[in-house]
Amino acid sequence: LVKASGTRAGPMRMSRPLRSLALDSLDLAGVAKYIRSGTCRSVVLLTGAGVSNEWRDLYTSLRPELITATAEQFAVLSKNSSAIMNQDLFLANPLPYLELRRPFILGTQKQQWKASLSHWFAKFLEEEGMLARVFAQNVDALGEQIGISPALLFNVHGSMGEAACAACGAEVDFASFCTDIRTKIKDVYGLDPDAPAESSPIHCAQCGSPAVKPRTVLFGGSMPVGFSTLAKHDLPKADLLVLAGTSLVAAPANKMVQMVPASCPRLVVSPHKVGTDKGIDYGPSATRDVFAGGRACDESILELMQLLGWEARIEPIRGRLPLTSQRLLASSE
Repeated sequence: LVKASGTRAGPMRMSRPLRSLALDSLDLAGVAKYIRSGTCRSVVLLTGAGVSNEWRDLYTSLRPELITATAEQFAVLSKNSSAIMNQDLFLANPLPYLELRRPFILGTQKQQWKASLSHWFAKFLEEEGMLARVFAQNVDALGEQIGISPALLFNVHGSMGEAACAACGAEVDFASFCTDIRTKIKDVYGLDPDAPAESSPIHCAQCGSPAVKPRTVLFGGSMPVGFSTLAKHDLPKADLLVLAGTSLVAAPANKMVQMVPASCPRLVVSPHKVGTDKGIDYGPSATRDVFAGGRACDESILELMQLLGWEARIEPIRGRLPLTSQRLLASSE
């Protein structure tokens, strides 16, 4: 290899990738400093199951043999239990899905489950005027519970706190729906002695179909209108993308990591290193991706809040947190 001047050039060296100018360091301290800097004005969050875990204990009480289904439907469910979430099965027989969801629907109405520190982090960002939007993959309605503005909250898979007819789309009053669930759908968990012995359909007042359910997305159903429009609006302008408790497996939400500018830092709050197939870089060549993982989401979020100096924000909501979050706070003091 000869230079234009005629002198021999040395061996070519691969240049090291430059770290994002937004972050001084690829850790929570660097993220906190960036958030406080005044240049981080638009934060987008994608949240998943890892920020909400109180529901999981209910499934241990489920008695699937009590579900109201035909022999053929039982055969399908025995091979694939997730088929109970299929839209086709729901439209053919809505009772299995409603029986499965009964305690979740009624628990949502009673606010039985509490928003975690990870949920409150989004609320605090809103109060700071920095929250562009939360794209929530969970259906637990916990963002609504703590008062995140509806304009800044998009439930990617719908919400357990709303009801509609799957046949005609008519909205259904949620309180009335819960009354029907309580009085018409039997308890297959053995939790409610006042539940009816047998289930009966809940009919839509508009079209008459027995297809009223929570406004959640079933397998084979349509995503809520607006996801693509909002993602295309928010992500190209994002200054920070926070991926909290999501496995980045489910489309189309997992594509969000590729929709932010190349200069936009991406904070992964998860026990596991997710999204490598989507371009998240956890290696020495990382320039903007920060992994706050290897632990529960709330542990990382609490550290970030402390680095931000938000302890005074946390104290007033301590009693509204789930016990796991309250114990975490106590152990950090």
